[in-house]
Amino acid sequence: MLNPRMIKLVSMILAIHVLACFAIVKTEAQEQVIRKFTEDLKSDDYQVRQSAIESLVELGELAVPTLIGLLKDEDGPVLSAAARALGRMGEGAVDAVPALIQALQDKSGFVRISVLGTLKSIGTSEALEIVKEYQQSLIQALQNPDSWVRAAAAEALRGIGTPEALRAVNLIPPE
Repeated sequence: MLNPRMIKLVSMILAIHVLACFAIVKTEAQEQVIRKFTEDLKSDDYQVRQSAIESLVELGELAVPTLIGLLKDEDGPVLSAAARALGRMGEGAVDAVPALIQALQDKSGFVRISVLGTLKSIGTSEALEIVKEYQQSLIQALQNPDSWVRAAAAEALRGIGTPEALRAVNLIPPE
């Protein structure tokens, strides 16, 4: 049985799909939808944030400016959620690269690793060069006491895919 909140969320997702299908130019209705999902990214509920990410990814490039703005948020989970949404957009989020590079200055190791994963997903030469520059920091993060940071670092290193990165996560034997 769907609760009223889920029904509202499903309705909003369907609305996004309709807008995307007709390739309508950004309208007030779309801006309201983006504002709603932006607020959901700030929720304490992980599932609500994940739903918002999925919905913003569906909106694609229309949501990129809003997500770039969220990369300046003081709240680590919000910043990280925005970065993950941009990462899911791949090359469609290329305009976010400068803001993502700036977000690498965040004090949270988890945020920095999320941002590196996003840069890897965007995949431009500039973004990939930054990721390679941070490879050694990621290898060091494998020793972090926080299991989430270690897991995110390992995932980022697998994504980098250089022999040194893969050795660090034991995917290829040492030389």
